[in-house]
Amino acid sequence: QKEADECETDLNTVFEDSVEIFKFPWWGTIPYRAAAKGSAVFGERAGILAKLAVKNPFSEKTRIFIITQRAFLTPVPPASYTKTLVTVLKKGQEFDPEKLAEKLTEQGYLRVPKIGMKGEFVLRGEVLEIFMSGEKYAHRIVFDFDTISQIKLFDSETQTSKENIEHLVIYPQKEIIWTEEFIEKLESEWKTLSGEITTFDSYKTNKEKISNYYDKIVKNSEDFSIRIREYALKYGEIIVNSDKSFNDKYDELEDMYDDIYDGVAED
Repeated sequence: QKEADECETDLNTVFEDSVEIFKFPWWGTIPYRAAAKGSAVFGERAGILAKLAVKNPFSEKTRIFIITQRAFLTPVPPASYTKTLVTVLKKGQEFDPEKLAEKLTEQGYLRVPKIGMKGEFVLRGEVLEIFMSGEKYAHRIVFDFDTISQIKLFDSETQTSKENIEHLVIYPQKEIIWTEEFIEKLESEWKTLSGEITTFDSYKTNKEKISNYYDKIVKNSEDFSIRIREYALKYGEIIVNSDKSFNDKYDELEDMYDDIYDGVAED
């Protein structure tokens, strides 16, 4: 990891802003031990995998990916699957904000009253804000009815706009997404495996199929209760330290917990 950090520093020095440099993180765990649930590494890995699978159609810069040996040996989803999780938005494009909000929640983003951390998004009125892992600034999408009128970069702490842009590529927060279709597919595969494996000999013949099946399940495991505890403290600090009145702070805290717990309950 140290060599990867040094390589990134050297490349930034040599190429400056002429290329895009990304470092693919590994899970940071010993073999056969799961990563901490709700860890930021989920979003960071998913974002880099998406960048590997899909070239930014609006950028001509060369991309350089730094991958350590440990990260390189970690199983990942196929690029063809990762491509299906990427969303491209352009100024002037028609889109459904509610449908996009549902997709973001499905892909691991947390809907909140106010953005404070990476992996969160806000939808209020005719504005959708999202803070993707691996990005320096959050993005604000302003729309008029069902048409995107502005896309901006902004500082999530100061809420100040940094730059107007013409397009936005949204990456997922998880490598594999639990969807109804995916669950139905797993159930179908389970029924097929159950029919094929009726004896110990048939089990030995199908060990690889069984291993692949459970790999799919393990990759999707996340503990939302830990995400609640991690995020709630950060939200509380942002609200309590704001310049708003006591009543406004109380209302925002109440809304925050309603959103968090309602969202987790639905999931």
